[in-house]
Amino acid sequence: MVEQNLVRWGILGTGWIAGQFAKDLRRVPGATLVGVASRSQQKAEQFAQSFPGCRAYASYQDLVQAPDIDVVYVATPHIRHSEDCLLALHAGKSVLCEKPFTINRPQAEEIFAIAKANNLFCMEAMWMRFIPLMQEARRMVQQGELGKIRFITADFGYPVGFSAENRLFNLELGGGSLLDRGCYALSLAVYLLGQPEQITGLAHIGPTGVDEQCSMTLRYANGALAQLAATVQTHSTNQAVIAGTRGQLVIKPPFFYPECLVVHRFPDRETMAATPPVSLPTDFKGRLKSTLKANVWYKRLRRWRPTGGKTLTQLDGGNGYQYQAMEVGRCLQAGLLESSLMPWADTLQVLDLMDTLRASWQLSYAQDQSLTVSE
Repeated sequence: MVEQNLVRWGILGTGWIAGQFAKDLRRVPGATLVGVASRSQQKAEQFAQSFPGCRAYASYQDLVQAPDIDVVYVATPHIRHSEDCLLALHAGKSVLCEKPFTINRPQAEEIFAIAKANNLFCMEAMWMRFIPLMQEARRMVQQGELGKIRFITADFGYPVGFSAENRLFNLELGGGSLLDRGCYALSLAVYLLGQPEQITGLAHIGPTGVDEQCSMTLRYANGALAQLAATVQTHSTNQAVIAGTRGQLVIKPPFFYPECLVVHRFPDRETMAATPPVSLPTDFKGRLKSTLKANVWYKRLRRWRPTGGKTLTQLDGGNGYQYQAMEVGRCLQAGLLESSLMPWADTLQVLDLMDTLRASWQLSYAQDQSLTVSE
């Protein structure tokens, strides 16, 4: 039972992301970290020492059974997400689970079915969506400030030194650029434009059997397109661009933790009127310049070039994870089972898109062959 204005958290996992989330909980009014669990008592104790009042558990089972924990943040490796979410839900705990929520859609369907049956809140920790500037970007799109959205680009990439044991390159650990990074770009497209009618993609499959980089194209019923990419081999732009008929929005890097948006407005259309003939300069450079200026397409491109620009910034400290924790608290206090900012349907849509892509690449994980689906 969640006490009024108080949310008591437990964390499964002691990795880097768990530490960043725990630090940001300090910025959340009414949130308190009660316990952390690891399969190693030493790691759990080392983690807990940094957070006064936090208990250390050497068993995930022991933490989810604690009576004074309201919600469990699952920060374990990808391949454990399904098992650990179900563990917490069966113990009567609400869940915030790191992305990707699960390896595939059927696993997520089972989790949401259990959450619904037990009247428990559950949400994917796609933290990007809860950051204020990202919500402002969505507001601009939804209210038509950019006109009709025609094209979106987004990419996420930085190089990681190859090691077959590294989780990003390990097939048994759910490695690959799509699950780890491509999910951000896909979630952005679904967040802004909804479900596409078609998705296609290409991937480079490395020696360990995972996709080391991939590109994706989404087509929407209204003709809009999204061109997305992810890589663990090199640096990409790490920004997103949303282009509409009336303006363009640039989400400066990293787009998944935006601190700056730049909005360019397009001028209104103008009727192309015939211009009176003019005398051309005698020198070649001058004649070329005058010819270009008189060209109808040159004039049209000049008119449609973005002018000026409005910059929105957000610099309020933290690692960005506090916003999703705030949303969890809001939903728990309101008695909701899911968040409108990260609904179950969106998680399922993104997983479905990734399942489709992986099938076309003939990339599968052990979890794809051993599904336990609740009908």
